[in-house]
Amino acid sequence: RAAVGAAGGPTVRGRRLARPEGQQFEGGGWRGRGQQAEGWPHISEQLSEAGTWRSDSGTVQTTRTRRTHNTGFTAGTAAFRPRMTHHAEERQLEREIDERLIRHTVVRGRKTQVGEKWRFEKDGVVVISSTETPEQSVITTWLEQATYQKAMRTAADDEYKRFVDRLDDSLDEEERLEKLISYLSDPDTQQLTSMVSGVDRALHPMDEPLLHHCVAKGFVECVQAMLDSGEFDDAIGKKAKRGMNLMHLAAWNGRPEVLPVLEAHWKNLCDLPSDFNELPEQTGWLKR
Repeated sequence: RAAVGAAGGPTVRGRRLARPEGQQFEGGGWRGRGQQAEGWPHISEQLSEAGTWRSDSGTVQTTRTRRTHNTGFTAGTAAFRPRMTHHAEERQLEREIDERLIRHTVVRGRKTQVGEKWRFEKDGVVVISSTETPEQSVITTWLEQATYQKAMRTAADDEYKRFVDRLDDSLDEEERLEKLISYLSDPDTQQLTSMVSGVDRALHPMDEPLLHHCVAKGFVECVQAMLDSGEFDDAIGKKAKRGMNLMHLAAWNGRPEVLPVLEAHWKNLCDLPSDFNELPEQTGWLKR
């Protein structure tokens, strides 16, 4: 919103509007050559129908419109950013980030033909391919489109939170392991998988994926089962909240019983620093 500066002249967010040549500011208006121009200066108009105020040089602009959310963008740009707004019904998957999820959907999903394209769908994830049997090693040649329904992702995240609470409330190691196997078992193969309801639990949630949570809690049997499955290899070197890897979390939470299991799968994990340039042994010492 524009305001009058201390030196006499309109400003926008602390920046002074450019003054048109030959005009002077007097009492809230701009006086031109022989006439009074109310409001704020613009080469062609004072106020556009969209509610946009501009200086004559076009270097300062504010838009009076309703904000859709707290990202700083205005409602007028919502159509150009479907991946950023929470009003979108689906999220566009990207090959570089969601490649494992895309491949999983192609292998396990329900396949139907739509015109000359092929559609694979599983757990709210939809992948459109140019071939009926995509070659798994060359994803760029057949991937047309991949989306994930937002409602399905929200339901999957809520389900995960309830599962973690049940896991923490288990009476003993045996009950905890049974709950883990039940949650991670693929209904088709009956083997453990990190892909649950269209979400890779080896990497999500970003601040503390499932493997990191079990390490921090000292659930040795769960950590052993997940690492033995080979589905959580991508999570071994991943840093979670506060830039800590699995070794840091074990040291910070005082879980020495987990260390032998981690060392058996990645011997150099103890040599990797956190985002604060601390080794796991330093993190454990600081915690004391």
